Amino acid sequence: RWGYINHNVVSNVVKLKVPKRNKKFLSQQEIQKLLDSASESYIYPIILTGLHTGMRKSELFNLKWTDIDFDQKMITVQCKDDWHTKNYGTRTLSMTPILYNALKAHQQQQLEMGIKNGYVFTYRGERIRAGIKKSFNAVLRDAGLEGVTLHTLRHTFASQLVMAGVPLRDIQELMGHESYETTLQYAHLSKDHAKQQVLRLPFAS
Repeated sequence: RWGYINHNVVSNVVKLKVPKRNKKFLSQQEIQKLLDSASESYIYPIILTGLHTGMRKSELFNLKWTDIDFDQKMITVQCKDDWHTKNYGTRTLSMTPILYNALKAHQQQQLEMGIKNGYVFTYRGERIRAGIKKSFNAVLRDAGLEGVTLHTLRHTFASQLVMAGVPLRDIQELMGHESYETTLQYAHLSKDHAKQQVLRLPFAS
C-alpha cells in the first residue's frame, strides 16, 4: 500500500569488472638509455637495483648493507625497527653479476667517503628519506623518457621476467605480491611475447 520494498533490489546485480590498464614498463632500448643517462648520477645505483630486483621505492630507501650478503650474492628485503615491508614479509633476491659488481663498487665508494650510517643509498652522506623525484626527472629528460617513475622499474623487472618465461608463481614470490591476482596483471605479456616468437619461425613468412 505504501510502496515499501521488502527486498534488496540490487542483490542480484552482477558487479562488472573494470579492466586494469596495462602497467608501463621499459623496453631494452629504453633501459639502456636510462642507465646511460644516470651513469654519473648518485641515483644510478638505485636505478640499477630497482631494475635488477623489482624492489619497491620504500624497500630501496630502507635497504642496509647488512641486508646484502656478497658471499652468497643475495639481498634480503626485511622489516627494520623503524620501518616494515608492505606485507610485513621477508623475501630473498639473487644479485645479477652486473648488480653485484655495481654494489661492491658503491660500497667501496661509501667507505672512501667515510659514510657509515649503514644505508646502501644515501645523498651527501645522509640516508635518503624522501623522494628523489627532481634528480630522477633530470635523468629522464636527458634520456628522452616520459611517464616513467621509480615504480616503473619494478614493473619493468616483472615484465622482463614474464617475457623470459619465468613462471608467474615465481614472479609473485620475487615481487613480494601478497595476492596472486596482482601478479596475473602481467600474464598478458607472456601471451603477447609468445605470439611474437611464433612469427620468428623460419616458415612463418
